[in-house]
Amino acid sequence: MQIGEVVQRREIAEGRKQIDPKPLPAWEDIEGNQYPRKGTVFLNFNGGMLKAGDDNSAENKSTLARHNHAYPVFNGSEATALTLIQAVQQDLETLGVRVLYLNRPSKTVPYTMAMVGGSWSDTNISDPAGGVAPGTDCEDRDQRNVVYAFDSNSATISQEIAHAWGLDHTLGSDRIMSYQAGNNKHFGDNCQALCEEQCQGPGTIGCRLIHEVYCGEDSEQQNDLAELNKIFGTPEEDTEPPTVNILPDGDVIELEVGANIEVKADIHDNYGGVGWRIKVSRDGEVALDAVDYEKVGAWYFANLEAGTYEVVLEAEDHAEHVVQDKLTILVGTPGPPTGSGGDSEGDSEGEGTTAGVDSDDTGDLPATAAPPKSVRGPTTRAGASAAAPSRGGQRARPAAPRLVVGPPGPPAPPGLKPQAARARMRA
Repeated sequence: MQIGEVVQRREIAEGRKQIDPKPLPAWEDIEGNQYPRKGTVFLNFNGGMLKAGDDNSAENKSTLARHNHAYPVFNGSEATALTLIQAVQQDLETLGVRVLYLNRPSKTVPYTMAMVGGSWSDTNISDPAGGVAPGTDCEDRDQRNVVYAFDSNSATISQEIAHAWGLDHTLGSDRIMSYQAGNNKHFGDNCQALCEEQCQGPGTIGCRLIHEVYCGEDSEQQNDLAELNKIFGTPEEDTEPPTVNILPDGDVIELEVGANIEVKADIHDNYGGVGWRIKVSRDGEVALDAVDYEKVGAWYFANLEAGTYEVVLEAEDHAEHVVQDKLTILVGTPGPPTGSGGDSEGDSEGEGTTAGVDSDDTGDLPATAAPPKSVRGPTTRAGASAAAPSRGGQRARPAAPRLVVGPPGPPAPPGLKPQAARARMRA
């Protein structure tokens, strides 16, 4: 429900539930979820076709969107847009966050998208507002939110972005998180009084328990920068690419027709925020190309038909380090493999789709299931590469000659289906 410039889950807006300040340990074990993490903000001045659904900035999906609605282009001048960009960059300059506006990030890396311009009527909210954001994503646990800033005010843009990261409204005319008018607004580095009843009504502070971690129980205060620094750290350069390995180990694996194999992703990075995608080709034709939005990191190939299968796992961080590992699977007696593992360069700007949902990019092998969950390896955008580990062969018992990617179990119709089981990210 809409509470001023924030939309919250009804049970939280009505004060019947609060967000736990400590996520489940299993959640923190998933690669990419760790703190501190690097982050990216994309300022979208070009509009676009938005779809209603759970927030996914890469796919133009938003809980606040009017479904299949063409969000308008920013109607201000180029000079105004540049002024807004510079102000938002300044607001976030002490954090490990980059601000992009000309080139959209690849779908692989998680990012927050701010739609700049338009009107409240271009969203699904019921009352006028200067901007709006999904509330109660405390500590930016979802990482792919979409927010909206309707007026030409940089503080509105930064405020809506920070709402998506878990900050609530405070008092103070010099604060970005305040409704009060003022100049030279900034994120506060002290415990500032929350603006609840005066701003949105009682029981509407979505991340109260997280604020209390930094300002004390029942303090009714929020320390903006303490919370943002916990999420994103400081702006030092990230010079270390992720490591990526496909399991089972080996450059080439030989299987008999009808065999099954589980492929897992083992990804690690020095900061949280890393994302990854998988691409599977059969005899040179793409059968699956999908970002692992749900971080499953495991895929089960069942009833493999004869052919040469190439599996490419690619990870990307917020410093644009793009790293790949490859596995070739020879089923039956196909021709020579199309390549060997570990030493190839990837393009992170590909048109990935949500795994198992959109079958348009899956060639003759349609995706038939919901996306994966969890997963370490490397070629960088700058061209640096690391050799893949040596791999050994493997044989499996024969089965019916069909291909499925999905959870272990009875044979399913031909297709690609990601495994539902979650893989642990760290040993």
